[in-house]
Amino acid sequence: MINGKENLPTNHFALFENKGETFTIEATENTIVLVLSGEPLMNLLQHMVRL
Repeated sequence: MINGKENLPTNHFALFENKGETFTIEATENTIVLVLSGEPLMNLLQHMVRL
């Protein structure tokens, strides 16, 4: 459960907007979570599409 509202199905990817400062994750089963931060991915994706 993300931010107490949205369920994310197994083996799916969540991309957050660049606004706000906090979020919550609640696991409803045995879970591995990978959280990455840095420059917005859209810049990288736009560059990759142009190649």
